[in-house]
Amino acid sequence: MYLITIKIALTIPVTYALAYPLLNRQSGSGVLNEIDMIGPVYTTILILSFLTLVFLYCRDLERSLSLVRPANRAAKPRSVWLMFLIPYNFIEDFFIVANI
Repeated sequence: MYLITIKIALTIPVTYALAYPLLNRQSGSGVLNEIDMIGPVYTTILILSFLTLVFLYCRDLERSLSLVRPANRAAKPRSVWLMFLIPYNFIEDFFIVANI
């Protein structure tokens, strides 16, 4: 329970930071301007590329964890797939790597 509370507490400021450009479009800069500049096709390619890399990373981490005897594991191998929960993944990455 303690670890979940820490993860949620750390995810809140990350969520705010990610949502800030959406909430304050008048700020004039940021990633949304970059996305507008490259257009919807390249934005889609960029997002799919990122998700593909996250998938490959999760797959490798799951394989690595599955090679460790269950008694010696700090986390279940399938827990690495939590990285797909954005913005939770920014925090979860640190805990997954620490567990490995």
